[in-house]
Amino acid sequence: MLIILSNDSYTTTQGTIERGLLTTLKNGSPVPVETYSEYVGNTRAGTDYEKEFVALLRRKYEGKKFDIIFTIGQYPTRVLLRNNAELFPGIPIVFLAIDQHLVADLYPAPGLTGVWGEISLKPNLELALALHPGTRRVVVIQGISGSDKDWAARAREDFRAYESSLEFTYLTGLTPAEMRQKLGGLPPQTIIFFVSNIRDNEGNVYESPEYLRQVSPGATAPIYGTTDAHLGAGIVGGNLLSFEALGVEGAKQGLRLLAGEKVEAVTPHAVPSVLLFDERELKRWGISEDRLPPGSVVRFRELTFWGRYKWHIVGALTLIALQAALIAVLLVERKRRQRAREALHQLNAELEERITARTAALDNKSRELESFAYSVAHDLKAPLRSIDGYSRLLIEDHTADLADEARFFVETIRTSTGEMSQLIDDLLAYSRLERREFKPNHLELNSLV
Repeated sequence: MLIILSNDSYTTTQGTIERGLLTTLKNGSPVPVETYSEYVGNTRAGTDYEKEFVALLRRKYEGKKFDIIFTIGQYPTRVLLRNNAELFPGIPIVFLAIDQHLVADLYPAPGLTGVWGEISLKPNLELALALHPGTRRVVVIQGISGSDKDWAARAREDFRAYESSLEFTYLTGLTPAEMRQKLGGLPPQTIIFFVSNIRDNEGNVYESPEYLRQVSPGATAPIYGTTDAHLGAGIVGGNLLSFEALGVEGAKQGLRLLAGEKVEAVTPHAVPSVLLFDERELKRWGISEDRLPPGSVVRFRELTFWGRYKWHIVGALTLIALQAALIAVLLVERKRRQRAREALHQLNAELEERITARTAALDNKSRELESFAYSVAHDLKAPLRSIDGYSRLLIEDHTADLADEARFFVETIRTSTGEMSQLIDDLLAYSRLERREFKPNHLELNSLV
């Protein structure tokens, strides 16, 4: 496919149209799309320039078979129609024009179809007047290029019906500095209508958005325009031609041809304008969105605090939540440990009470045992002493009277009495052990081994 543009595709309007065209073609075609782009450039250079351009196309694309040729703008369309029999005979042409009046005399023509936009001068003036009731003055901005003059003439024609009720001022060909001075001192009840300003009186050339950005900030009245290229450059909005939509609709015409439809069956048609507005300018001039026509689209919305810092806020809240959760876990763990310590202290206290009670009971039992042992020892000692005394008298005084066996029995009694006395003494000593001081000593086991 060959695309021929009026101007360099890097310009705002041409680039936007071409982008919509190429994107729709590539997304809608069942086969890969190969495209070539050319731009005419100097549309006012005369027939010699046109001949050179045609010769260039002939040499550059000789032998190349295109399925479709797209032309963006009225001038390349006219050039191609005048020379197509020589350049690309039989190849259908799809034109894309910004307004019908620019191409109204071109069709019906063999092998030609296309789309056009709708530059709404009168409807946009009516829209502006509806949003600003009480308006008494309209300032119209226009340039001095050939295209500027064409649009200026159409604007005067469309606005003539309002001249009886409104005061019109046409600012033509002013430089940005001159225009800023004019727009900065406008009285109340004034609106500004931007038509076109490609060239000023000093010969400087501009793109419309570029010019608007230079003159709109200091304006003391709201500005209205005609295309979406103006939106975001200082206009309030309006019923605007969408250059991207123009490219999309042109591509749809081409896709129908690629699908096998005859060019005669693909009827040229208009691309409806879109109600577009800039929120920043609406706020600047105190225009409520409720007053906009139904179906209006508001762009360039200023981000709220949440919109600007959404992810920062989410991140901060997430971090705070994690920290809070960690703190909660630590507090729960601290409480659990505190309860465990309290329970342990309680158990230790109860154990100490039990040990104290048991120790007191043991002390009582030990004292009772000691008293019992002492009493038993005392009670046993007396008869033992008697037995020992009598047996000693028998041995000492009556040994001769005793038989040998009797002496043996007496000696046995004395021996047993001594052993019994020693046992009683040991029992008394054992009962007194708990009263002794416990003195631990170091014991060297190696020497024992």
